[in-house]
Amino acid sequence: MIAGKDLNEIKPNDRGWDTTTGDGVTACNVDNADCIPSAADLARLPYPKLGDYLMSFGNFGHSQSNAFQAQLDRRYNKGLMLSASYTYLDQKSTGLDSGNSSLGGVAYNPFNPEADYGQDAWVSRHRFVLYGIYDLPVGRGRTLGSSFARWADALIGG
Repeated sequence: MIAGKDLNEIKPNDRGWDTTTGDGVTACNVDNADCIPSAADLARLPYPKLGDYLMSFGNFGHSQSNAFQAQLDRRYNKGLMLSASYTYLDQKSTGLDSGNSSLGGVAYNPFNPEADYGQDAWVSRHRFVLYGIYDLPVGRGRTLGSSFARWADALIGG
C-alpha cells in the first residue's frame, strides 16, 4: 500500500516546538499565528535547510482482508430471474482514507506506522444485493395480448 511519511519530522520528545515568535524568547500566540520556529528548532530537524515539511510516498503500508460471500440465483425460467448475494468484509490496514487520492494517506506517527493499523473506514462490512427481472407475458405469442397489432405489440408488448 502506498503511504506517505514526513522525512523531516522530529521524533517524539519532551522539548517544545514553535513556542516563540522566532527569537527563542518571546512567547507566541497560536490564535495570532505568530509562532515560527527558531534557528535552534530548525537545527533539530533531520534536514534543517529543507524546512519543516518533506514528504515521501512509497510502499510503507500493508493491509489484510477477510471476506465471506454467498450468492443465490434463480435462472431465467417462465419469465423470472432472481439473484441475491451477501458479503461480509473485514478489512484492516495501516493506510488512511485519502479521499480517493492515488497517493496514500500520511501516517499519524511515521516512527511507528503499525500504530495506525485498524479497520478501514471506507469499507462496507455488510453488503446485501438483491435484484430480479420479470418478463411480462404481454404481446404477440404471449399469454396476454397474443392478437395485438404490430404497432400495439411494439408499444406495450414484448
